[in-house]
Amino acid sequence: MRFSQARLLAWREVLARHKTLRGIGKNSILVDRGESGYRNQFDAQGQIIYQGEGQSGNQLPVGGNQILLQALERRKKMWVYLREAPNVWRPLGRYRVVSVEYRLDPEKSRYVYFFCLRSGNPGQLALQGQRRPLPSVTKAV
Repeated sequence: MRFSQARLLAWREVLARHKTLRGIGKNSILVDRGESGYRNQFDAQGQIIYQGEGQSGNQLPVGGNQILLQALERRKKMWVYLREAPNVWRPLGRYRVVSVEYRLDPEKSRYVYFFCLRSGNPGQLALQGQRRPLPSVTKAV
């Protein structure tokens, strides 16, 4: 089964695995299509361009950004969960951070990390920002 077709999860289930309310955990990353204020981008090859942590001032290599920089250096795979709707998350599988750019975001006049995440799952469906049909979510007990 492809991860993009895996059973959807409630937030409670994701939080039990992710273990933080922040978007970047020690072993996992939460992505969405802008609902959080971050502009993640999904390309036709199944890659995700993930903005670093910090919404004001220049982003720094601390916290979640440091976790992703270390994941790049160590070639560590991270679990990725996509927010499909309120309280509905799709596990996408394990991704690697394959590159990073630290560049000026002209809209906000500040420097931001842009991490490129690539799926480690053969046959991963390209997301391209489109929502998939939502089957019912199994609630955590």
